Amino acid sequence: MCAQRDNSSQDGAKAEAQMQWEARPCGAEGVHGPIPESPEWFREARRVRFDDHAPWIPTSMLLGSISGREVLEIGVGIGCDHYRLAQQGNTMTGLDLSREHLRLTTLHLQHEGLATTAVHGDAENMPFPDNSFDVVYSCGVLHHTPDLEKALSECSRVLRPGGQFICAVYHRNSICFGLGTMLKNGILKAGFIRHGWARTLAKIEHGAGTDAVPLVRVYSRGQLNSAVGRWFKVESLHATHVGSHRLEVIAKKLGISRTRLERAFGWAGWYLVLHGRKRS
Repeated sequence: MCAQRDNSSQDGAKAEAQMQWEARPCGAEGVHGPIPESPEWFREARRVRFDDHAPWIPTSMLLGSISGREVLEIGVGIGCDHYRLAQQGNTMTGLDLSREHLRLTTLHLQHEGLATTAVHGDAENMPFPDNSFDVVYSCGVLHHTPDLEKALSECSRVLRPGGQFICAVYHRNSICFGLGTMLKNGILKAGFIRHGWARTLAKIEHGAGTDAVPLVRVYSRGQLNSAVGRWFKVESLHATHVGSHRLEVIAKKLGISRTRLERAFGWAGWYLVLHGRKRS
């Protein structure tokens, strides 16, 4: 049955994404110890995300620089970034294909005395009026959407004039993609032959490739800049997140900090982070 499913159509891609993250909420897999869904569990999730997994997020994604705004986050996971933004005094709205993500994010904020408006839907067809938000934020989500241009058009539509757009997507010219996905999984393990392109890329997501095949796309700087530039004035675009476990292990043994590692190899990082403004 699984072999007959694919993510080639827009509806199929969205169904696979729902299957993936309803079963394995993004951000929950690395949390161990506290009782699931307790305040301590969510706090540990934030520690894992911002201290261990991706310490670049608060700075690169401007989590501490946005305050007093109406913010839409596309793809909320279990609400770690959402919490940081709500903590800054922003009025939050979360949009996600996964009802489980929305439930967990709402609970996460409630535990901390904060609130959000949780909306079930997708980035290509947003149920919001024009000019609804000051900021649209999306970290590690838009590379799963079938029609990136439609999603970007919607992001522009719901932003107010001069509104801020912040996103991070997978980087095609990264160490992680080149060595991990293409060379190791695709060629040396014959993934492209045994599973095909879509399933091999889907394995990037934890647990994918067996019971779910979420759509995964990767973008070069030029591709992302070109796509976004139609709707937004691009203010900055950079790569970050080395994303190579082997490289991180070697660096640790040599006494090289994560910060120094990012400075040296961040140009080939796993994420492209873009900041833009809605065009007039």
